[in-house]
Amino acid sequence: MSPRSSIIDMNQKNSDKPTRAKKADQKSSVPGLMPEDVIECLGKFLAVVKAENSTDEDKKRARDAFLCSVDA
Repeated sequence: MSPRSSIIDMNQKNSDKPTRAKKADQKSSVPGLMPEDVIECLGKFLAVVKAENSTDEDKKRARDAFLCSVDA
């Protein structure tokens, strides 16, 4: 068996494993991704920015709230 075929066999074995479930204290189901609360704040920020009737002040407040959620 060549080294390449053994790597392929190993990858096939690993691909059948189920993915890990989210731990209780983990904010994102995939390590390295944004926490769920940050994603929610980003959605709110984008909604304000996209809204036609948003003022510059609305956008500034939304941006500040989003930046606070990232820092938290």
